[in-house]
Amino acid sequence: MAKIKILMIDDNPDIIELIVPRMEAFGYEIVTALSGEEGLKKARDERPDLILLDIAMPGMDGFVTGGKLKEALATRDIPIVMVTAKGEHADILKAAAQLKAVEYVVKPFRPETLREAIEKALGKFKSE
Repeated sequence: MAKIKILMIDDNPDIIELIVPRMEAFGYEIVTALSGEEGLKKARDERPDLILLDIAMPGMDGFVTGGKLKEALATRDIPIVMVTAKGEHADILKAAAQLKAVEYVVKPFRPETLREAIEKALGKFKSE
């Protein structure tokens, strides 16, 4: 069985360095991008099964990046899980409405919490 491929788009290399080994230990293949622009390219090239997306990034933030992902034919059906420090109710609603984000994880979090969100997101996506 092929590994589930996840694209993590986050501008903070420390967060990526912290999360990637833990997610790989859970059996996921992780591809990373440090900006929205890089994330768009990797989403097209890598065809991930799921995208973990931060909101607060310089240049193209997560809402703009997610919007472009949902507009493009090649990436619009990839489920998005928001992984961000922005835990305000308005941001959560905006992510769900504009990006059809299937889960929302607020930093800081336990690795198991992220794993649960990934599994729930993949389950929702497969059952639709």
